[in-house]
Amino acid sequence: MKKLIIKLSCSLILMLISATTLLAQTGSISGKVTDSSGVVLRGVSVSLKGSTTGTVTNSSGFYKITIPATVTNPVLSFSLVGYGTQEISTQNRTNADIILSRIQSSLSEVVVIGYGNQSKRDVTTAIGTVSGKTIESLPVYTTEQALQGTVAGITVTQNSGSPGSPLTIRVRGTGTAGDADPLFIVDGLQVPDINYLNPSDIASMSLLKDAAAAAIYGARAGNGVVLVQTKTGKRNADKPTITLNAYDGVQNLGHVPDLMDRDQWVSYYNAYETAHGGTTITNAQMQQLPNTNWYNEIFEKNVPMANGSLSIANGGKSYSYYISGSDFDQKGLVGGKEGKSSYNRKNLKFNFETDIFKNLNLNVGADVVGATDNYLDENQAGTGVAILNYIPGLPAVYPAYDPNHPGVPFNMGDISKPIVVNGVTLPAVGAVTNPVFALLLNNNRAVTNYHVYNISGTWKPISDLTVTTSYAYYGYYSVAGSFVPSLDFRPAQNFYNTYADFTQTITQSAYSQWEGNAKYTFSNLKNQHLDLLAGFSVLNSNGNETSQSGSDFYVNTLSQANFALIVDPTKIVNATPNAFATGLLSYYGRLNYNYEEKYLFSATLRSDASSLFGPSTRTGIFPSASAGWIVSEEPFLKNSKIIDLLKLRASWGVNGNNFISPYQYSTIVNPQSGPTFGGQNTPGISIPYLANEDVKWEKVTQTDIGMDMNLLNNSLGITVDYFDKLNSDVLIPVGTPVYTGYASAAANIGSVKNTGVELAVLYRKNYSDGFAWNVAFNIGTDKNKVTSLGLDGQPISGGNIGYIFNDPITRTAVGHPIASFYGYELDHIDANGNFVFKDLNGDGKVNANDETYLGSPFPNFTYGTTLGASYKGFDVSTFLYGSQGNKIYNATVRLDASFTNRPVSYGEPGAPANLLGSGATGTNQTQVSSYYVQDGSFAKLKTITLGYTFPNSVLRAIRLSNLRVYATGQNLFVFTKYTGVDPEIGQSSAGNTLDVGIDRGFNPQPKIVLLGLQAKF
Repeated sequence: MKKLIIKLSCSLILMLISATTLLAQTGSISGKVTDSSGVVLRGVSVSLKGSTTGTVTNSSGFYKITIPATVTNPVLSFSLVGYGTQEISTQNRTNADIILSRIQSSLSEVVVIGYGNQSKRDVTTAIGTVSGKTIESLPVYTTEQALQGTVAGITVTQNSGSPGSPLTIRVRGTGTAGDADPLFIVDGLQVPDINYLNPSDIASMSLLKDAAAAAIYGARAGNGVVLVQTKTGKRNADKPTITLNAYDGVQNLGHVPDLMDRDQWVSYYNAYETAHGGTTITNAQMQQLPNTNWYNEIFEKNVPMANGSLSIANGGKSYSYYISGSDFDQKGLVGGKEGKSSYNRKNLKFNFETDIFKNLNLNVGADVVGATDNYLDENQAGTGVAILNYIPGLPAVYPAYDPNHPGVPFNMGDISKPIVVNGVTLPAVGAVTNPVFALLLNNNRAVTNYHVYNISGTWKPISDLTVTTSYAYYGYYSVAGSFVPSLDFRPAQNFYNTYADFTQTITQSAYSQWEGNAKYTFSNLKNQHLDLLAGFSVLNSNGNETSQSGSDFYVNTLSQANFALIVDPTKIVNATPNAFATGLLSYYGRLNYNYEEKYLFSATLRSDASSLFGPSTRTGIFPSASAGWIVSEEPFLKNSKIIDLLKLRASWGVNGNNFISPYQYSTIVNPQSGPTFGGQNTPGISIPYLANEDVKWEKVTQTDIGMDMNLLNNSLGITVDYFDKLNSDVLIPVGTPVYTGYASAAANIGSVKNTGVELAVLYRKNYSDGFAWNVAFNIGTDKNKVTSLGLDGQPISGGNIGYIFNDPITRTAVGHPIASFYGYELDHIDANGNFVFKDLNGDGKVNANDETYLGSPFPNFTYGTTLGASYKGFDVSTFLYGSQGNKIYNATVRLDASFTNRPVSYGEPGAPANLLGSGATGTNQTQVSSYYVQDGSFAKLKTITLGYTFPNSVLRAIRLSNLRVYATGQNLFVFTKYTGVDPEIGQSSAGNTLDVGIDRGFNPQPKIVLLGLQAKF
């Protein structure tokens, strides 16, 4: 401590000596003022401290101020509403470029919009933002996770807890029966998704929610737009900044369904056998049987996951750079240790920008990503692969392994001989196999490489004109292999697979984009601001997919398998290849205007011509307009001590949706699709569907009315929005006569309406003793209704589970939400356990005419709450995410198979009839009904974090500028009435909008405990 005091004292003395030796300065100081994102700041007040000398920055952010010769040690002060005041000494300097940091209030930040940035104060549309600081605080391992619960009106559902699992993202509801995913733009480039990004590289995300905000992207923006801006270096840095983010943790299973254990199942079995004159299991025999908990048997414990990210950023007067690398690795709870389920992603990122000339800037960037995904099929309709559907279907009386042959999986479905366990004869289980054996058979791996490159130039021929051009490329190359090894556990257990099977699919796609635009700012308008943007865009995409399969190989592992090692090359089957190429040519313009910083107006117009559509419908025009009134600038509120900012805004616009399959306007043919005669395939071609020359854009028209407020010295921020969104010309398959042999053609005949209210509240409070706390809450409602399906209004079915329920589970029909559950409404269960359905039409009989709508998989509203506090280096934060009103169709009970397990409730009074031995196929139990529809509402404690940031005294000793350690728990608590493993269920597969909220058996999100480190050098 003495040494520390001596060092501080010496430093103070040196500073005082230096201050007394300063010389008088004569001349001027000039420079540029920007924010931390590099956006120029106009109207910044620049004053010479202790005098009346001052100036303001112009529209380009430049200033020049004269320093009188009589002033010694001149200090300049820079201030702007919404930004922190900064003071610098300009002794012996003629130039000083300044970066102002914004005050942390909800409306003072600069947000990324389409083709530019804008102060949130001036924004007249509905835009949600997520900062890089928020992403770091969660922490998340995929970029999409940062959107969940952080922005009102965005519903983000993780499809499963498997490593690398995608997420279902919906912006202000689902408005189409096709692909409803939003448009993703990363640093200006359209990409199919953002799961390849390293979250530590994200500087900010903006969500363009209303049509006016998204209209600048025209035909692609109907489902909303997610703009991602990645990190760059910062100019005028004193030294390189090296940042390390790392964490390591373990995962475990959370909730387990309440299923019958050994004693309960034996009692249930005996009741069935007694009713059917069969042989029961005695109590003594039951004691000899195992009591296998299949979830404990299959789900591993303390499964590892880890992430490490290292970056270096630096910059000089005319350049900056950013380099980063990361390695994320997560094992799965099922099959993780065996390498059957895991995800690894390695990222390398580079960005460099420099001024080639004073008015010409060059920016180049690159992302190289490699991902390896070992995965298990889940929540699928087919049999034979659904390992996670087998687990709840297996009774506890069967062992996982043969008691007499360790390591050999037990076959409880062997019908070739009696099933005997510890001397007790048991029935064979139908259709559901031992998941241990299924894990041995399943070997699936996808190795994917991403290459993303961009280069752009910005030229300022005059101070008010900025010309930008850019070229970007996104490349995707994936090799996916599926291998079933040859196995033989006979004679111990009748499990075998004679020949190894191998399928390999190679998928590649590429996007190339050339953009050019010019922005002119009218700087000579006294009390007004006007800027104009005009530009063009050329987007080309192409891709292809090839697949091969074969049987009987010389090797018996996925890592060794290739088609050069097949025993008989003539058995290689080449699937019909698939290829596509599309193009989009666009022109766009935007006008931003404000008068006296209180009357705001913006208008956008975009024209898109797409090769996805025929010549007569190829081009679409997408207009928008928005206006705002900053009421707090009016005289009657300007001096308010409570209201710091009050803004009213309204917007209207039209977007499009072109996420459709290519070539629907044109007749195409499939090769290798000839008829079969005498068991032999005859070469030929066929037409897969009838073309529709008039197919065109899906159109999205949206109106938004909003209000933004800052109160109590910018401590409290409130944002409210009401939206009305109509999707029209929705592409719907049109019925084609069966005798034609063609699939249904698509036509623009549908319409869907979404309306809702969004509220976001943020409060921050800092105290003089160093204590600070904050709370953020957001909620978004959505009412979804199909308003048209063409002239005949024919409903659309989806969500098939053929092995249990013969009828589709979802129906999309006029007057109801998309993908509503549809079936019989249960009136009661009679004394014999039979389902008695309601006779809704009152005709005295129950049949298909009595089926009805049973609920929607989409929530009435979603919400998120973040609470944080800090004091003397310690910080704590919690994040709660909830969904209310959504329904889940629980299809995990294997009613189609004999002697499978049941939930505990099936053994209680009033339960369905005991059909254990015969299976329920053909009975009312296998009709789609309200009995299986459950309340899927939930509230999850997504994260809770406790951290500690070391004080400067420690940092100086270890030569660090920042060091924080933390512990985080994720998914620790779930509050729900749903009886399955996890109420958070997305769609069954990417793009399958009509198959959502159906639980067939999937990997739940794990409970996670992490220890992390954040350091800056």
